[in-house]
Amino acid sequence: MVIDFMTSLGNYFSYLCDKSENQDEEIKALYQYKEDFDDIIFGTLKNIQLSNAIIRNYVFYGLMYLEEIYFLEGVREIGMYISNSEKLKTIYLSNSVRKIDETAFIECKNLENVIIDNEFKCNNLNISASTKYTHETLSDIISKLKNLAYSEPYTLIIGKENMRKLTKEDKRMIKEKNWIFK
Repeated sequence: MVIDFMTSLGNYFSYLCDKSENQDEEIKALYQYKEDFDDIIFGTLKNIQLSNAIIRNYVFYGLMYLEEIYFLEGVREIGMYISNSEKLKTIYLSNSVRKIDETAFIECKNLENVIIDNEFKCNNLNISASTKYTHETLSDIISKLKNLAYSEPYTLIIGKENMRKLTKEDKRMIKEKNWIFK
């Protein structure tokens, strides 16, 4: 029941940001409300699940206990600087996500798991801020992307430190696919 409430609240925040004529003013208003409810609701918020929304810039910025964000079916776009929580470990991306701003996860420095659907088609994913991924996590992302056909080279930004975790087989497959890995 609490999760349903949190999901509804997250969807409401996202809905407000999506409908806003002046996005910056709307975000300021949201954070005024956020400060009022901080101790009651957001002080212990660890998991958020969103569906059927366009996630605008800074939506979960300042939610310092957030550990997991699930972008479920119906989430089409993810904006800039989604979170700066040092506790954020897991992000799930459904196959409905079509656009992710390059800076969406740039401040998520402790991510360990980026889970993508088998049919994930969004190009230009940047998960380079964290160096905490295991080879298994990176390999899982690559294996889910390898059978997809793109009209342009696929770009996955994982960072130099994470590139070192890839096997020769991973790197060979990336080269064969003509992907851009940074």
